Amino acid sequence: MNDAKPVYLQLAENYKRLIDLGVYKEGDILPSVRELALAYHINPNTALRGYGELINENYAISIPKKGYYVLKKPSKRSKEIIYQALEPLLQEGYTKEEIKEAIRQWK
Repeated sequence: MNDAKPVYLQLAENYKRLIDLGVYKEGDILPSVRELALAYHINPNTALRGYGELINENYAISIPKKGYYVLKKPSKRSKEIIYQALEPLLQEGYTKEEIKEAIRQWK
């Protein structure tokens, strides 16, 4: 880790890559914050912040007193299907916010 980017972002990008490559699969537990801090010689708060990025980008979930687990990532094809379904709504003049609200209400 010696990029110009902050260490926590480098850490998050590294784990996103490992998840995308299938090294870590859905449901796998990620190393603990303490293990990461020791392995990378970083502050535990930096490791925690890196995991926060994974959570924000839906790569992982934190289960208190259990750890961090890999979430299922939607396939590229799934995203294409969703975009194809939403495109006509945008062309009709609906805003992204209106579409989001309709989806929230649908749940």
